Amino acid sequence: MKREKITFLFIIPTVFLSSILLFSGTGRSQDAGVKQIVVRGDDSYPPYEFLDDDGQPVGFNIDVIRSIAIAMGVELKLRLGPWKEVRGDLEAGNIDALSGMYYSKERDRLVDFSQPHIVVTYAVFIPRGSPIRSIDDIQERRVVVQEGDIGDDYLTTKKLGTRIIRVENPASALRLLSAGEADCALLPRLMGLYLITRHGFTNVEAVGSPVLERKYCFAVRQGAAGLLTVLNEGLKIIQETGQYDRIYSKWFGVYEKRSSFRNLMRYAFWIVSPLLILLGLALAWTRSLKRTVAGKTAELTHELAKRERIEAALRESEDKYRMLVDNALDPIFILQDEVMKFANPVTLKLSGYTIEELGRQPFTILLYPEDRERILNLYHRCLKGEDMPSNLVLRITNKKKRELSLESKQVLIQWNGRPAILIIARDVTFQRQVEEQLRHSQKMEAVGTLAGGIAHDFNNILMAIIGYSELAMDKARTPERGSREIEGALEAAVRAKSLVEQILTFSRKTETKLTPLNLNGVLEQSVKMLERTIPKMIRIETKLDKTLKPVMGDAGQLNQLLLNLGSNAADAMPQGGSLRITSGNLVPDAVTIKNRIQLEPGEYAMVEVTDTGHGMDEEIIERIFDPFFTTKEVGKGTGLGLSAAFGVVKAHGGHITCSSRPGAGATFTLFLPVLKDATVPMAETETVSCENGRGSETVLVVDDEEALRDIGRKILEKNGYQVIEASTGEDALAVFETNGDRVDLVLVDLGMPGMGGLKCIEALRRIKPRLKIVITSGYALGESEQRLVSLGKAAFVAKPYALGDLLHTIRTVLDGDDQRPSPSRLRNGSF
Repeated sequence: MKREKITFLFIIPTVFLSSILLFSGTGRSQDAGVKQIVVRGDDSYPPYEFLDDDGQPVGFNIDVIRSIAIAMGVELKLRLGPWKEVRGDLEAGNIDALSGMYYSKERDRLVDFSQPHIVVTYAVFIPRGSPIRSIDDIQERRVVVQEGDIGDDYLTTKKLGTRIIRVENPASALRLLSAGEADCALLPRLMGLYLITRHGFTNVEAVGSPVLERKYCFAVRQGAAGLLTVLNEGLKIIQETGQYDRIYSKWFGVYEKRSSFRNLMRYAFWIVSPLLILLGLALAWTRSLKRTVAGKTAELTHELAKRERIEAALRESEDKYRMLVDNALDPIFILQDEVMKFANPVTLKLSGYTIEELGRQPFTILLYPEDRERILNLYHRCLKGEDMPSNLVLRITNKKKRELSLESKQVLIQWNGRPAILIIARDVTFQRQVEEQLRHSQKMEAVGTLAGGIAHDFNNILMAIIGYSELAMDKARTPERGSREIEGALEAAVRAKSLVEQILTFSRKTETKLTPLNLNGVLEQSVKMLERTIPKMIRIETKLDKTLKPVMGDAGQLNQLLLNLGSNAADAMPQGGSLRITSGNLVPDAVTIKNRIQLEPGEYAMVEVTDTGHGMDEEIIERIFDPFFTTKEVGKGTGLGLSAAFGVVKAHGGHITCSSRPGAGATFTLFLPVLKDATVPMAETETVSCENGRGSETVLVVDDEEALRDIGRKILEKNGYQVIEASTGEDALAVFETNGDRVDLVLVDLGMPGMGGLKCIEALRRIKPRLKIVITSGYALGESEQRLVSLGKAAFVAKPYALGDLLHTIRTVLDGDDQRPSPSRLRNGSF
């Protein structure tokens, strides 16, 4: 009877207070000027808001907003529709509010949010029997979400590497999951359970811990402060009156047992009251015993304080240790019983495994197979207290199959009372790669230097072949005397000359100079070189646009670039395939400029190099032009070829792109700006006749190659010149001291032993300042020699040269003051 009276006394004030709040809330809504609100919601978001079988709005949100409208005395107009539509209506200002919207900072910039009327947690839903157990297992999986939902925003922001499937409503998401057309779905937990029960998706279940927790609020137009006040106060009223609890129980009671706050307080009252009485009695009893235990307490206080100080010092020491180890930049781990018992975050990150995974398998599983036995023997030696190498290199393969090199130091310690090995390591993978690439680059530089030297010697040999062949041709003017055979030998020597020029380009001993180029001609030369160098099982196809416009470029650099691309393509097709090279003109439009390449407006010559190799993924393509980046095995690639190609194209004012997919080959595309209002001058193909170079002057021929001196003497004497020979620069000076007045011109080779050609020229010029000079060399000119030629103080003819070209050059120099060769001769490659 007493209990009923007490309950009655609680009920009367509660009803009275609720009435006051109800009428005061109504008054505030009217004071705020809100008499009617137009609200929209999602028509397919059960059990929060949806249309029932009769097409009427129902759901938790609907009941809550209706109760608030009644409590605040405002008229409610409510319509449901597709989520994208209703959200767009609110952002456009066509309605007053949404009955439910998850809060986020991004959305808060567009609309205003009320106090949350419920907090919703999301869960991962899977087909029964799926190996997915949590959000950590959804990488590379097909994940279904409602389009525009907060779950969609979460996956998009986190970038978990999933394949997102967006549907119109949650029911469609579970339907795809039930049919096996997706791997998992990210949905509100209670809503998913409701839909599973309602639609009978018995083969679908929720797994794992809650993924994210979001506040579910009313959303209003920005700046609608009065309406926001009405909604917040109305929500508070229905919570105080218990109406909110009844709505919650109606929709979620089956899925989540939730005790009413008021019931909890009521039960707490009946439980706490006796406890308070007992507490009072205990306090009285304690007071009576206080004098008795005072002495004991004093004795224990000092001991307890001492123990607390020790424990505090121990905790501080442990915290410092944990901070140092967890924040160390290097891997730190402990080995015991051939497994990892402890690993700091850097170790876990490098290995890709969790500490639980590492604790279930021998640590040697991470090592290269060929290193396992050796490292395991060292491990057992260390446990016995024997000396270990000071810097032991551990070569490991992590969970993602990436190969790493760790330089480690190891110490024998006690771990949980038993011997263990503490290892402190450092990731030296990049350092070792750079060192190996540097060694390979130095090797390639040495090869280039060797190639340049060999090319120079080849040019001297070819000079002798071409010279003697032309002399023989001059004697054999009829087929019966073998002129056709000599012509064949001469043509072969000219082809060999072209090959040597390619070697000189490789050895970086050719002059870099931008000139008008017919790009198709460069492509044809590159194809010929590739046909000699790449495996015969690779088919080379070309499709060159005959209308391709000229460009300003360095033929040697572009040729080397194309050889690099062709060589890389061949490496990608070890079993054979097709290499296709095409050219064409391109005027990029706005879309092309924005989406495909970064080009300045204008017209471009385009070259595409396409292979049918193994292709590349996006991660490799993003780094393909980085210096030292290579996918080839150590020792088989420097990582400099494509970065150099990128630099060459940029130096030409162009652009290079790469497109590829794994298993679908790769295409490299070059874009070079065309030369405006200009044409490429055609090379002179006619042979200069020896008759044009006749004379009677005296020529000093200086060359260390006897065959070349012999050829020079014979051709010059045959054409009326007087010839004096010298095999070195020193011999030339000796000859000049006695016969200097007779010498009209000096034909000197630069690459001689002793003082060399350049110092010889300088010494001769000191004796006879206006002496006429013609320089020959199998190399391109250096800076000093180029200055001589550019100032008109000497002419240059490159080995191997045609005899007619040599005579023409000598005659031109003897007849004029300016010894610089004509531009047409430069283009022909004779000088």
